Amino acid sequence: AAVQVVPNPYLAYHNYTESHELKNSESGLSWENQDDGTPGFYPQYDRRIEFINLPLSAIIRIYTVAGDLVQLIPHNTVGDTGGRWESDYSEKWDLNNRNFQQVAAGLYLFSVEDRTEANRGKITTGKFVIIR
Repeated sequence: AAVQVVPNPYLAYHNYTESHELKNSESGLSWENQDDGTPGFYPQYDRRIEFINLPLSAIIRIYTVAGDLVQLIPHNTVGDTGGRWESDYSEKWDLNNRNFQQVAAGLYLFSVEDRTEANRGKITTGKFVIIR
């Protein structure tokens, strides 16, 4: 399966904090406001999108349409801080740029550089939209 971004488009005015109920009536997880246990967790800033269907090890780069690098996210490679909400094949992004500021609305491009031994250097690209 191809690398995807969810939700796409990301709607800033949508309530992603609603809990999704599981089949057995237990409380499910919400998309946002999932306390990751870090000292810097603030629910009002817990905005996020998820990159899914990633290679086991990769580097994600997010760009503006003008080609400016917005953020670099390591996935299961040097520099990955991990966290309990990621899986081996997904990685979250908090919509902050490299200066820790929330990004503006617009179209963004991404590239995923495969860092696994079998496909080292293979690049996958895509795009997503943030609507505020």
